[in-house]
Amino acid sequence: MKRQYSVAQVVLDNEATWADPEFENGVLPDSFLKDRQTFYPDGVCKPLLDVIELSKENRPMFPGSPMDKVSGRGFLGKWGANFAADPLFVCYKVKWFVPRPHLLVVKREDTKQWALPGGMLDAHDKDFNAAALREIQEEGVVISPEFLDELRSLAITLYRGINWKDPRNTFHAWMETQVMLYILPAHITETLILRPAPGETEDSKWLDISCSDISLLYADHGHYVDLAKKKIGVITSRTKGLNFLSVNYRRHRTMARTFLAFFLLSILLLLHFLHRHTLETQKLTALASEDSDDFVVHDVIHGEV
Repeated sequence: MKRQYSVAQVVLDNEATWADPEFENGVLPDSFLKDRQTFYPDGVCKPLLDVIELSKENRPMFPGSPMDKVSGRGFLGKWGANFAADPLFVCYKVKWFVPRPHLLVVKREDTKQWALPGGMLDAHDKDFNAAALREIQEEGVVISPEFLDELRSLAITLYRGINWKDPRNTFHAWMETQVMLYILPAHITETLILRPAPGETEDSKWLDISCSDISLLYADHGHYVDLAKKKIGVITSRTKGLNFLSVNYRRHRTMARTFLAFFLLSILLLLHFLHRHTLETQKLTALASEDSDDFVVHDVIHGEV
């Protein structure tokens, strides 16, 4: 059965920048893919032509079943692998005196799904780590420049490979990613300012990954979060839906700390009262014992014993 051929207008409009050219009849020149690479199948970067089959039109063949059952590139710019970086920013927020792991997620403007704030590798990105930190700033959070070097040193690679469930995958173009985990120290977490990026994201929030159904996240992102949870030892409670940090978290945290301080002060006052009461009781007991001894001495002197 002949498959529908698809290439988005936005791809055609950007052939001079980030997209490959659209060749006549979709037939690629013999040497066009010679410098292309892929993480498939083992997460190690290698020449694409070493492991990927070609169609009779010299198009690279997706090594799976794409979500979009069409030929061509669809909305993707490159023939074959289109590389992206997906960062997982994880911090611990205290809820009812218990630290709980939270993940920075964004709401995509195109699919309306919650997702990791990742994106395509640009030509000027030094590496995937640089791309991940650039994307997370573009899509969901303001980071003080003084912390960028420290954040780069925190990156832990969790996955390199194909985004198997990405809806943009076609039979001849697909998404591949490097997924990186950043466990944020408190002094960085406290300075982050969440904000969406008009045109790309509608919102950004902290998601409690210990009590959320992460299968609801975009494409393969739930799988990547699972890898992070295993890495940091998160125990998940059974739940439905996604549980986000309240926008009033700081106020609630202040109230909780005030309550805790009041509770501890009450305990200290109670202990102080009990201590004083114990001392007074011991003093009265000692006085009563002395009076009893005086009576015994008086009786002995007067021959009444």
